[in-house]
Amino acid sequence: VFNTIMVIGGDNVTSVEILDPITNRWLLLPELNIARSNSVFYFDKPRGIMYVMFGVEGGFTSGKYSDVIEFLDLTSITNGWLILDYKNKSQIDLRSYMNVYPINNDLLLLYGGVTFRNNTKSLCVFNLVKNEVNKISQKMLKSLRIEAKKNRQLSAIVGVSECK
Repeated sequence: VFNTIMVIGGDNVTSVEILDPITNRWLLLPELNIARSNSVFYFDKPRGIMYVMFGVEGGFTSGKYSDVIEFLDLTSITNGWLILDYKNKSQIDLRSYMNVYPINNDLLLLYGGVTFRNNTKSLCVFNLVKNEVNKISQKMLKSLRIEAKKNRQLSAIVGVSECK
């Protein structure tokens, strides 16, 4: 959409910069609330919202994983990054190494995480509209596995996990 590059955070850094391709200059955007490294980013193109999720709070060596999700509405950046108040109904501890895979405009597949049984290859779904993280249903898992036959990245994700 913006045909640009965005640089977000880093090792104990909260800065956010975006490259203006017309002037070839880096512009500062509002800073993140939490300094963290190894975060996951997702740009919700239909809504114009950038999400920064999870990662390691503070310095990379701190080992303190975050379950915080921040978002920036790019149509009103003067509000800055806000911390998303979401409900985690998945029974998966999101304070671990997490990744995202967009399923559609409203749902993200979150993979990684740790369940109460220490399964480190867990799957759950983040609903961007409801701000909820839910267990993945057997019906959805079945449809994802069908889709995974056509998609190598998705195949690697759903092929390694059993959801209960």
